[in-house]
Amino acid sequence: MPTDKGLLKKSKVISSYEKALILLHKENYKEAQSAFQSIIEKYGEEREVASRARVFLKLCKPRIDKQGKQTELDAQGYYEQGILHHNRGEWDEALKAFKDSLEKTGKDSGRDFIYRAVASTYARLGDVEQAITYLTKAIESNEVHRFQAQHDPDFEPFISDEPFQTLLWPDRTD
Repeated sequence: MPTDKGLLKKSKVISSYEKALILLHKENYKEAQSAFQSIIEKYGEEREVASRARVFLKLCKPRIDKQGKQTELDAQGYYEQGILHHNRGEWDEALKAFKDSLEKTGKDSGRDFIYRAVASTYARLGDVEQAITYLTKAIESNEVHRFQAQHDPDFEPFISDEPFQTLLWPDRTD
C-alpha cells in the first residue's frame, strides 16, 4: 500500500508532467523542453513518465535554434503536432496542423502519411466523403495505407460502407 509520502510524490510527478504537456501544446517549446528535462532529472526513477518525457523532449529540441530561440515548425513538426492533437481528440487542431504540414511538404515526398492522418481525422469527425478523398490520395501514393486502413480503428465505423469496401478491398467480388 502506498504511503502518504509516495502518493504526494506521484501527485507532484503527474502535476509536473501535465504542466509540461500544456507548454508543449501551446507550442512554447523552450519552456516545455526545460520542464521535461526537469522531470527526467527529478523523477527519473518513474520509468513510464521519464520515458514519455524523453520522447517529448526530443520533439522540443529541433524547435529551438542554437541561440535558444524557438524556430518555426517544419513539415515534420506540424505533422507531429497534428498527431498529438489527433490522439487527444482535438480534431480541428489536428486538421489545421496536418494541412500546415502539407503546405510545407514538397509535392513528391512524404505526403502519403499526412494524407492518411487527415483521412483518419476526418473519419473521427464523421466526414466520410473527406475521409475517403484523403485516404484515396494516401493509397495512390503508397499501397501500404490500404492494409493499414483495413485495421485502423479510426475507420472502423465506416468499414462496411460501400465506398470504403471498394477502396480497401478492390479485388473482392461479392
